[in-house]
Amino acid sequence: MYLERMHVHNSISQAQSQRRMVLVTGIRRSGKTALLRNVIQSMRSSRPPIRIVHIEPDSEGWTGRRLVNEAKALGVGPSALVIDNAERIGTLAEALAEIERRHAPWMLISGIRTQQLEEILGSRFAPLVVRVSPFSYPEFLSFTGMTDSSAAFSLYTHRGGLPENLSYIGDESLSLRIRALAADSFILTEILENGPVRNPRHLKKVLSLVVRYSGENLPARQICAALAADRISISPQSAVDYLDAARKSVFFKQKTAYDISKRKILETGTVRFCADTGFREPFLAGIPVSVHSETDHAVENCIFLSLQSSFDLVYRGRVDLDSRNREEVSFVCEGGGKRVYIQIIGSSTGLRASERKKKALLSIRDGWKKILVSNGPEGTGEDGILTVSPRKLLLGGIPDQG
Repeated sequence: MYLERMHVHNSISQAQSQRRMVLVTGIRRSGKTALLRNVIQSMRSSRPPIRIVHIEPDSEGWTGRRLVNEAKALGVGPSALVIDNAERIGTLAEALAEIERRHAPWMLISGIRTQQLEEILGSRFAPLVVRVSPFSYPEFLSFTGMTDSSAAFSLYTHRGGLPENLSYIGDESLSLRIRALAADSFILTEILENGPVRNPRHLKKVLSLVVRYSGENLPARQICAALAADRISISPQSAVDYLDAARKSVFFKQKTAYDISKRKILETGTVRFCADTGFREPFLAGIPVSVHSETDHAVENCIFLSLQSSFDLVYRGRVDLDSRNREEVSFVCEGGGKRVYIQIIGSSTGLRASERKKKALLSIRDGWKKILVSNGPEGTGEDGILTVSPRKLLLGGIPDQG
């Protein structure tokens, strides 16, 4: 099943009309290949007709020269070159430059390791980068045919938005086994085969810690200490290498902290979130975690992914409550000349912690919108803070962004 995302297709169509190269990026199995095939299908009905050359290298043995030879089929006149698995082609940038000189086709490029492709093509071709993200909550509902409900929302926060994780909706045990296999495959193909790290057991332990402490600062020394408790000895530098390899694979997204009071980005306090919440359960298997706490982490992860698709910049915030105390603000979001502060109070958050979190919002002295995300009564209070439920936020986005 393919879910057409109109905003993605519109971006690609506009770039095609401008003859601008498009690079489709995104986490593995997010639907990039399906998108390319759908665009090809649409182009086949174009008038005047477009000559299309579609290339999908199935091994690393492809050379730039072979690509140039295959592209001869473009001929002259309106044409399009569509390449998937493009990172498997040697001297790719040079080959594309030669093809551009000879045939001037519109180019649509994607692959598995798309961050690598951005580095290869970015400066030379300045492509429009179209990111295919895991499904949002509304897209999840459309894809599965479910209607909005607490059960659907719970399923989304734990299954995530990758199409392959949404099979077997009625069989959680089978679904978890399939996702566990997918997680192991991800470790092998996206990290171990493409980076300096070689120990899958150590890597999986590190990733389990990243998942368990998502949204929290997790320094290398804390990782070393946690692994030492399992009689695994690694150096802080090895922990950094594992984290860097996982980041490059887009297993998680890393965000810096922003000091709201001092108005500056901080060098410490970096937090990480899974690129899809469907990764969480397979990596937490066998780890004793509170159900309520894990639900809160999963919901916060979903909210982060939603905000990232809506805003240019998303930070973890920090604000001074007084001269001695400071508190985190879940997210500081910027885009379109606007800023929004979002504070999440989870179901496992105690009363005193909840009061501190709300006080943190009230301590911010500017006039930008402040939103409290909780399951309490919704609406705007006398203090000007808007309270909205996590489910409503993910379903409808930021209310009244004006």
